[in-house]
Amino acid sequence: MSKKRKKSESVTKEIKVHCEAAATISLDELLDFQGELKILTDDDFKKFRRLILKHGITAAVYVWRQTNGKTSKVTNYMLDGHQRLKVLKALRGEGYKIPEVPVAYIDAPTREVAKEILLSHVSSYGKVTREGLDMYMLDAGLEIEDMADMISIGNMSFDDIDAEPELKEEELKPYNKINILISFPPSLFPKVSALIEKITEIEGVEYEQSSL
Repeated sequence: MSKKRKKSESVTKEIKVHCEAAATISLDELLDFQGELKILTDDDFKKFRRLILKHGITAAVYVWRQTNGKTSKVTNYMLDGHQRLKVLKALRGEGYKIPEVPVAYIDAPTREVAKEILLSHVSSYGKVTREGLDMYMLDAGLEIEDMADMISIGNMSFDDIDAEPELKEEELKPYNKINILISFPPSLFPKVSALIEKITEIEGVEYEQSSL
């Protein structure tokens, strides 16, 4: 293998940063803060990996800095970006060069407040609808098949979006209807209305009033 080819391969195995933030921190300085609150399935890991390989790092990680007053040591706890960190560390293990990660610092007076902020970051307030997704993809000029292996949106399955709707065969029963025309002068309506009301309470009976 030529030196030129080796150099080309080393260049391609590098994750780029495509955003700006307050600072940058190495992967090893960022510490987990959510524990087992969320999990990353194998399928979502593969999708996230493909996304990062295609677009690089496109968002800053929110970080809460906890300072030890006695030693002045600063600990960088992540308030989001935990799954991103897992994928980036895995890529580093595969030989990819990972740059320092862009971070945005979040102020929190106590650990409890920082935990509350973390929960707000993992919460999902808006819901993606099928109709909304279709319109978005159309406006962006994107195809579902181009994004299905990189994107995970809540409980929405991209695998089912283009699937043909399931057709159910139902047995149709004959529908018979008897029409009865009752005519009476308007003066008798007060006497007849009570009887008509009782008849219309029977399930399946329809009543239509007309005046000639």
